[in-house]
Amino acid sequence: QNTDLTIRFLKVFFNFCRMYLLSSRMSDARIAIYLYILAYKEQYRKDPDEAHLVKKYLFANIHPLQQLQTLLSTLPRISSAITDAINVIMPSFTTWTSYESMKSGQYFSLSQENPSTYSMPIDEKKIELYQDASHLDHIGTWIIYLYLIFPEQLNEEIPRAQLIAALNDRTVVILYRDELIDAIHEYQALEKTSRQEIRVPKKHIQKIINMSSSKQKIIDNISGLKTDALTSRHRQMRELLRREIRGLLDVANALPGIIPVKLPMFMASLALSRYEIYWVFTHMSLKNSKTKLSFAAPFLPDLMFHSFK
Repeated sequence: QNTDLTIRFLKVFFNFCRMYLLSSRMSDARIAIYLYILAYKEQYRKDPDEAHLVKKYLFANIHPLQQLQTLLSTLPRISSAITDAINVIMPSFTTWTSYESMKSGQYFSLSQENPSTYSMPIDEKKIELYQDASHLDHIGTWIIYLYLIFPEQLNEEIPRAQLIAALNDRTVVILYRDELIDAIHEYQALEKTSRQEIRVPKKHIQKIINMSSSKQKIIDNISGLKTDALTSRHRQMRELLRREIRGLLDVANALPGIIPVKLPMFMASLALSRYEIYWVFTHMSLKNSKTKLSFAAPFLPDLMFHSFK
């Protein structure tokens, strides 16, 4: 298993899918391109080169999921290949999205180690795990995209488990910059947005949504307020990362020579902190104003400060 090659393969595939999803929202750009084609034809008495392909892509892509499903249906086993590739990186995804795993694993608790081990390099297995942390923001998004395009796969147990894991970590994904996708809404409307030939497993999807942590109400351990389990877990993750990064900074300031030896650990902690910060702002955008303050605080300013430092 080559994790790096798997990640590169998945990036290419899902960037291709994102192009279709994004272009369907380009209403103003679609009009501008069409006006350019008309102006070019008026000026030069002919269409721009390959204008027919641009027209076909922009104007036929009003229903992007249907377009992707039609296109990818001609490729045998593509959905199984992508699912298998996702399975390769699922163990790391499970580790880095679990508060309990992060807390018990003490992956960044350098101050708890014997000082005589500070100069010892990190073993290879842990290096791979730390490297996978830098892809955390992609993995959940990829899973959500995957089963929007291949919903029939959700009749099987492994794809359902993958989607539950993804929705337990996030319900909003970044399409591009401030263009966001509300995953819960997209899955609830999937029967309408998919091809008629595809049998969307509505019962499985609804069960997955109901099981997701965004639908589970709990009493938050930190604030003492009633909130959903998804928000509470990320609040705990921000608090844990804030403490761990502060500890890493204390050790690094006292012994700056350990930074090169423990660099994967430092880079993974920064990657996870960046992910948590992005998570807050993307999910806040779909929350009403009454919940935004409690949604973001506490620990976010401190986490941003220590990450920058």
